[in-house]
Amino acid sequence: MKKKHLFFAFIFLAGSLMSDPTCFERAARRNLGPSGVPTDASLEEVARPSQASYLSICSKELAAPYQSGESPSLQEGVLQIEKRTDSGMMNISSYPMIDSNKWDLSASATYWKAEQDGTEWASILSVAPEGEENFNFRRIDFNWNWGFKAGIGYNMMQHDEWDTQLFYSWFHTNHQSSIDLPQSNTPSAGILAIFTTPSDINGSALRAGKIYWKIKYNMFDWELGRGYRVSKHLSMRPHIGAKSGWIYQNVHGYYTAYSNHSTPFLAKNEFWGIGPSGGINTKWGLKSTKEHFISLLADFGGSWMWGHWKVLHKYKKNGTPEEFSNLSQNLGAFNLQVLMGLGWDTNFNNDRCHFSIRLGYEVQHWFNQLQFLPPGDTIRFNYDLTLQGGTFDVRLDF
Repeated sequence: MKKKHLFFAFIFLAGSLMSDPTCFERAARRNLGPSGVPTDASLEEVARPSQASYLSICSKELAAPYQSGESPSLQEGVLQIEKRTDSGMMNISSYPMIDSNKWDLSASATYWKAEQDGTEWASILSVAPEGEENFNFRRIDFNWNWGFKAGIGYNMMQHDEWDTQLFYSWFHTNHQSSIDLPQSNTPSAGILAIFTTPSDINGSALRAGKIYWKIKYNMFDWELGRGYRVSKHLSMRPHIGAKSGWIYQNVHGYYTAYSNHSTPFLAKNEFWGIGPSGGINTKWGLKSTKEHFISLLADFGGSWMWGHWKVLHKYKKNGTPEEFSNLSQNLGAFNLQVLMGLGWDTNFNNDRCHFSIRLGYEVQHWFNQLQFLPPGDTIRFNYDLTLQGGTFDVRLDF
């Protein structure tokens, strides 16, 4: 009867090899490289036919509690496999160290450019001698500006090696645009105003205008994730969490008529929201040595935030202040983001610390972010906001 139990236990152990890479990892950890993670050499040595086979290694790992001579039943074998010594991990962790719980700090420098749809603020109307009318729209072309990110995290080694991260992102940008047509008693061109109505002042056509547009982006991200190895050269980190913050857009300017009378205007689009987020970080290994690791990076994420919009639009009509549009309501906000680039990692201080650098191109797309209602229209338009540019990130695990 004992031989029968041992036979079934052996068959079960052999079948579990396809679903238990942690045995392979535990064997590889016996020959760790200087980086604190299994090196190519250690992995190859475990799998080398001249050494103990993968089957025998895993069999020894899983059958160790029964070397005293007692015969395990099939059910006991299943329970023992589920009680893995590495906290039940079914996938090898990609965490750079296998020591105790670890903290990490990160900082990023961003050089981004904002693209806000719906920023047309004036149109220059010119009339050709033959009577043909031509329109030349002017819109906001935001400057490239610097921003930053800061983060702190903690790796829960004793809980399946999950990690939790908290990030703060800051980015402000602005642009100023103006039009100044030559003064003339019989003008052949004029400006069609978009932020005021009508496009004249006391019957005089507009000849000049100026606008200043500023975007303030402040966002907090909390993530709960776990990194694991899919293969020797590919690792992934799925994560869930929450996103919260605000995006304020402030606009002010004026239009001037040929009569030199001016009409100032003011507009605000203020958003605040909070909601769930999720995504996946991937690392594709290119080159590795005993101390350095170079990889391709591709991170994808998104969020759905329940937000509050406050939209205000004021201007003076013939010298009298008027409030054209005022919106204050709750709406949903959807966001997608991606980062692709290169990364470099290394361990130091006897593998007690880890340092990494990432350089990539990042894009964030915010759907329906601008909620302005242009003067003269009865339907509100929703315009998307895109933030894109370079991101340079450094991280220290200790």
